[in-house]
Amino acid sequence: MKTQDPNSPVKEVRWQDKQVVIDVAGDVDMGHSAAFQQCLSDVMAKAPAHVILDLAGVEYMDSSGIASLVKLHSQARAAGADLSLVAVHRNVRSILQITRLDGMFRVFDTEQEAIASA
Repeated sequence: MKTQDPNSPVKEVRWQDKQVVIDVAGDVDMGHSAAFQQCLSDVMAKAPAHVILDLAGVEYMDSSGIASLVKLHSQARAAGADLSLVAVHRNVRSILQITRLDGMFRVFDTEQEAIASA
């Protein structure tokens, strides 16, 4: 399902049973984080078993985007859902390393690897 909100960096949400892949593109920054967070919350309300966040199209993420990822991690954990990040750009990976959050997330190179890990 393509998203309708032009302010959201979420471009598509794809469901297969209880697994969801969220395709994200563009900057995840202060100007877009509210729409990003709303989409993530809407997805979590549907109780997925595995959330795969495909970040291949994200080259920049500021602290508000990182906060959205941390909140998603907390929501997934509380719901007993797995959370995987896929195709994390080196700039975003660097931010996760600097903030010491890289150990919090399961990171995969491809969507297929994340699916196989479930």
